[in-house]
Amino acid sequence: MTLAESFKRAPLAVSLAGSFVLIFVLQVLTGIDINDPALDDLERWGANAFPLTMGSEPWRLISSAFIHAGLTHLVFNALAMYVFGLAAEPLFGHARFLAIFLLSAVGGGLLNSYLTWHALLDGEPYYIAVGASGGIMGLGAALTLAALSKLPLKDSQLNTRALIVLMGINIGYGFLMPGIDNAAHIGGALTGALIALAFIAGYKLRNQWISWVAIALTGLGFYWYWHSLHEEIVSELARYGQTLT
Repeated sequence: MTLAESFKRAPLAVSLAGSFVLIFVLQVLTGIDINDPALDDLERWGANAFPLTMGSEPWRLISSAFIHAGLTHLVFNALAMYVFGLAAEPLFGHARFLAIFLLSAVGGGLLNSYLTWHALLDGEPYYIAVGASGGIMGLGAALTLAALSKLPLKDSQLNTRALIVLMGINIGYGFLMPGIDNAAHIGGALTGALIALAFIAGYKLRNQWISWVAIALTGLGFYWYWHSLHEEIVSELARYGQTLT
């Protein structure tokens, strides 16, 4: 399939993969190391940095999904977006596809923030997080459930076994290798699965609004959870005369 054919089939997926590359090129042009970017540089470009994300910059839950920590990281996620997107966008539709990706990225970021907060309470340091893997894992989980439910897939076929193995490898790899934000993988996959279940139910009941209600409730739920965790953190820090900075 040529790039033009791919764009016609899945314009958002191709555009998202292209945006990863474009942003990375801009980072490199501003002096960021192509293979080992400094944490301060990634933070400046919108990484999920706990004090900022849980402070006054929750938008980092989304912006961090478009930033990558090195060329290898970029290539892997851009290719994964391209491959998953060619199957997911025609199946779920353009708007739902984008919603799954963005909400899965947010869900992964929120799970990372939750675990980071409890790690900080135990005296451990926090680490910034970047990359589209949470959103991509959400797409992968949604595709896996669609394959298992045997939805009609227009002009494509999904290999159920391959999807299950691929998702398992990604989750397992995150547990085995240091430096992998497995919270983003798991949180993203759970979010994508939730929306996919609503999509499948809506398809079988011939009611497309079921998936949109699920998407809206998921977005509202994420906002509520971010606000609740934010208030908990602010309250706890206030006991020691500290603030989120």
